[in-house]
Amino acid sequence: MGNSNQAERPASVEYAKSRLEEAYQRSQKVLNKSRIDVEAHKDEFAQVYSVTEIERDLREVEMLKSKFGSEVGDERKLGSVFEAILHEQIELNEWLGAGATTVKTSDYDDYVGGMDDIVEFERDEASLYMGLAIDATTSSDTAKKLQRIKKEIEQGVLPGIKYYRSSRTKEARELPNVPVLIIEARPETVMQLAELWVGRKNATLGRHRIRVQIIKEMLMQANYFKKFAIQCNKSGVARVYDSLIDRLEGILATVDKKEVKDDGSIFNLEQDIQRVFGKMEASKTKAA
Repeated sequence: MGNSNQAERPASVEYAKSRLEEAYQRSQKVLNKSRIDVEAHKDEFAQVYSVTEIERDLREVEMLKSKFGSEVGDERKLGSVFEAILHEQIELNEWLGAGATTVKTSDYDDYVGGMDDIVEFERDEASLYMGLAIDATTSSDTAKKLQRIKKEIEQGVLPGIKYYRSSRTKEARELPNVPVLIIEARPETVMQLAELWVGRKNATLGRHRIRVQIIKEMLMQANYFKKFAIQCNKSGVARVYDSLIDRLEGILATVDKKEVKDDGSIFNLEQDIQRVFGKMEASKTKAA
């Protein structure tokens, strides 16, 4: 029996590596297809920025790419797979509600701004924003990302997407004042999602418990960030998060809890937020 188990283990590891590689290759196709290509739309962005500035930004991206190297380890592959699954499922299975669309950020806003995806919502007159940015990760080390968000709230200015091209209007411009939320999942959870993804089991993937937990994770962050903005007397930032909270609570209310099980076992992000922002209750109070 012992020899049989030892013989099975390497095969299992090889299978997992093979599935990860298959999922990674698919993720690259999905993300590259939607990525905002600054070079391809240089003439359009030249109406917003000088050609000199655009070319300088493109050179910076190339420098950062070479710094990170061409070798892609398992952690980076998992991150890419998770990002691509989110990118697809937000639209395909309406993980963030009907009408939400996704746009992959440009290499500049990814490498320099740390934003992976832009989620666009159908606008309504009461909304103070038209979307949000996602930073998807499978790493437990989120302190640096949270420190950046904290500093932006303290300064009272949310980040912007420098090279934005709407999937709806195709207008090339800067998108200012964008709330950024981190979506974190454990590597083993991403591998579960990847197995369904490469197996084309879309209906099962659409009902995965991670959907509810992602929405709750986003709501938790938005509430913390709003309360911190109020503490910093940044009412404009707090109102943006208020609007986002309303949107997310509306999405959560539409989820069929019977089909999408929430077992609370995936995320540890709240502990990281408490370490960076200090312990506080995620306030439900409306911003002034």
